[in-house]
Amino acid sequence: MALVRTLKAVRFNHQFRYIGKGVQHEGLLYGMVGMPGFPSPAWKRMVRNELHRQFPISGHPGSLFVAILALTRKCPLNCVHCVEYPSLNQKDVLTLEDWKSIMRKCEAHGVAQVEISGGEPLNRLEEILILLDEIRTDDMDVWILTSGYHLTVDKARQLKSVGLQGVSISLDHWDPAIHDAFRGREGSYDWVIKAVRHALEAGLLVSLSIVPTRESCNRHDLMLYADLARELGVHFIRILEPRAIGRFAGQEVELSEHERMVLDRFVHDLQYHREFRNYPPIEYHGTYLRQMGCVGCGSRYLYMDTAGMVHRCPFSSGTFGNLVEQDLKDILDHMNSDHSFCNSTIHM
Repeated sequence: MALVRTLKAVRFNHQFRYIGKGVQHEGLLYGMVGMPGFPSPAWKRMVRNELHRQFPISGHPGSLFVAILALTRKCPLNCVHCVEYPSLNQKDVLTLEDWKSIMRKCEAHGVAQVEISGGEPLNRLEEILILLDEIRTDDMDVWILTSGYHLTVDKARQLKSVGLQGVSISLDHWDPAIHDAFRGREGSYDWVIKAVRHALEAGLLVSLSIVPTRESCNRHDLMLYADLARELGVHFIRILEPRAIGRFAGQEVELSEHERMVLDRFVHDLQYHREFRNYPPIEYHGTYLRQMGCVGCGSRYLYMDTAGMVHRCPFSSGTFGNLVEQDLKDILDHMNSDHSFCNSTIHM
């Protein structure tokens, strides 16, 4: 009965409004990138966390859907929107032992999924392989957020062998020249195409991640992007709205109301209309986040930067502690006790 009441509450709150279709992969059903597959221990962990949020479970600490962890400042790209731009390509400060501690804290506190970002996390591939091999657990899904940099078939298979669920690969336009200009590196579009094919061959889940600009947020470009995603055979498309932070700070980059409406209609059509049933599911939380406010902020997700400092999300400048030095529970308690305004509307 508690599960039924929780699902009703979740539906009422619009949290899963846009899960219109799913993906079957290796015996599991996935509704979006930011949720573990069903049935699995990680999925049970996520559901237990959500049950506790609605109807507190005695002795359960409560935890997150997703912890987004920035592994490295190193990156071969020069992206126009980079969140980590102020520290990009400076010396990394977190060691492999620091990362083992961070992952153990996430696992011990009941986090359902970890997404490893950067910089470009594949710059530290050997450390990722050691990390996942040693901290490997069926209770916590792990994804890598990447540009596709040098993701060969062999590397993808190594990642799969140590328990990686999937890769979310950034592709910001269907036109190679426009993507390369956005990413500040000629040939970066080709990295993506090769990385997608190699990841699929290795048996990983694959998502394409796009930050639509004002220029590309139109039905024509969005459909050409979706056509490419379908042709490549990826499992998901993830849409992240641009924000005026990092390298975009001080610029008029946020989407207009009309452009958001275009995105809403595009997502709705691809999720629900029969003519698009063979297209990948889309993960886009902008609509209900504008309706109900941010559901992150340490409630369902958080972001840790490359120095170990914990933020509400990648778009939030305030910090709430260092995950190397402090327990995750203490950081979450601090974050959840702080009721200052947060206008971030990133995914999850």
